Amino acid sequence: MSAGPSRGDDADFLVWGAYGGHNFGDEAILRAVSYQLRRVRPNARQYVTMPGKLSPAVAEHYRAAGIEAVPLFSFRCLKLLVRTQLVAGGGQLLDDHSLGWPGGYTCLLLGLNRLFANRPVLLCIGANPVHRRLVRAMVRFGYSLATKCTCRDEGSAAALVDCGIRPSRVQVTRDIVFALESHHLPRRAAAPGGKHVAIAVCHDPMRKPGDCSTVAILVRELLAAGFHVELTGHDLRPAYDRYLLEALQAELRDVPDVSFVFPDSLDSLLQLYASCHFVISNRMHPLILASLLGSVPIAIAETPKVQALVDNLGIPALDTSSSGQLGSQLIAVLERRSRYESAIARQLVAFRSTVENTVDALFVEESGLLVNTQR
Repeated sequence: MSAGPSRGDDADFLVWGAYGGHNFGDEAILRAVSYQLRRVRPNARQYVTMPGKLSPAVAEHYRAAGIEAVPLFSFRCLKLLVRTQLVAGGGQLLDDHSLGWPGGYTCLLLGLNRLFANRPVLLCIGANPVHRRLVRAMVRFGYSLATKCTCRDEGSAAALVDCGIRPSRVQVTRDIVFALESHHLPRRAAAPGGKHVAIAVCHDPMRKPGDCSTVAILVRELLAAGFHVELTGHDLRPAYDRYLLEALQAELRDVPDVSFVFPDSLDSLLQLYASCHFVISNRMHPLILASLLGSVPIAIAETPKVQALVDNLGIPALDTSSSGQLGSQLIAVLERRSRYESAIARQLVAFRSTVENTVDALFVEESGLLVNTQR
């Protein structure tokens, strides 16, 4: 390998984001990022670095997928920042909660990669509005070091522009998970015409605490309407979705026909979604993955990013304020299922094309240098 910055079709990648096996939505992002980078530059080596520790099992899984995990800010990570192209991507790559993760670390990595004459990129990232002056100033300087910023939705793009990033540097695309191909996904396993529902809960103690009572009411109403319900989560660390799932287990311990699934990998979670007719969530990535697997995604639109997905993908949403009517709302979705499936299928084709066109446009050779503007 060369010691200096890489150029050309074989330039290696260092991928940065909230990876490490903790959140299956982020693991779906990494799988899609890796595939897209390999599609446009098949000879490039792929490395990944992330905040926090990596378990041996996850590190081995990454190796099997052709991705080498490197500890953040280790000597090896610093060497890679000198000679590889940094690709910063993920669903939560900018918010107002910390000067470290995600904004501070991202700015530092972008700066180091740019310092050594590389062209760092931001690929299909999600961003929340930032109000703290210090974070805004940091983002205005640090994120501007990326060649261009591509965002998964209009709200994320607006958040960057509001921090002072020039609009000409910001481009709206779609979430990169939409670019997962069929060979990344299990076969559809749900029997036609059934009433099997998965509910993917969300509990983030800092950003979005979960509501046990609301989920319990939803489960009881679905059961009363004749649905079989399975509860699961995407972030199974003890303080996150697992915490809410265990609280619900205690709340619903005497309720029959409800089960709890604690998946040990992204693939096992995908198998669950593939076996369901509907997937309900206030998280974004369960809804995207369900749509890719042929299940009908049903949103609980409590956040701007989920509302944006409802608007852009055309998926149904539940009004959880209408207690006593949740089961009837889902029955109404069931009656219009074929209409939703057709509309979502059309949008999936368009979204996949949008993401792939974005990636292709960002990896175009100009004047002998590889211009990469991803987000």
